[in-house]
Amino acid sequence: MNTTNIRKIVSVAAAGALLLGIMPLAAMAATPVVTSMSPTSMVAGSGSFVLTVNGNNFTPTSVVKFNGIPRTTTYVSSNQVTTVLLASDVSMTGESAVSVENSAADGGGSNSLIFNASAVLITPELPNTGFGPEPAGVTTALVGLIALASMAVIGLSFRKVWHITQ
Repeated sequence: MNTTNIRKIVSVAAAGALLLGIMPLAAMAATPVVTSMSPTSMVAGSGSFVLTVNGNNFTPTSVVKFNGIPRTTTYVSSNQVTTVLLASDVSMTGESAVSVENSAADGGGSNSLIFNASAVLITPELPNTGFGPEPAGVTTALVGLIALASMAVIGLSFRKVWHITQ
């Protein structure tokens, strides 16, 4: 068999694969899927922070999108990417869509999860009472202040007054 016949056989095989609907391997890239992220919420007006996005089918060219805007992304693995969200991204309360996009050859865009910038920190395991957590030391300082004020009042009420007369 000469090389001309080999080229014809390969061409016929490739044409047959296209007619049968068989895609070349490069076109069969899996679409990225976002399954979770951390954190899922932040107090509006807080500073910059790292957002970790978990899922499947991420590639070294994957880009995290925050409300559709591409962010500088660090590829950790095919299951995780990270990005730094700026303070301006969470400067006001509201919901933002987080997704991951691969190049078209690598599967295109993912589903979206909702990130919430809220007036108070939302903790999924706890009910939202609307008050939010107290910063460390506030309760102790408040109790100490009340105790100090109580002692001052008690001290004033038991103060002895001496009158010296001649």
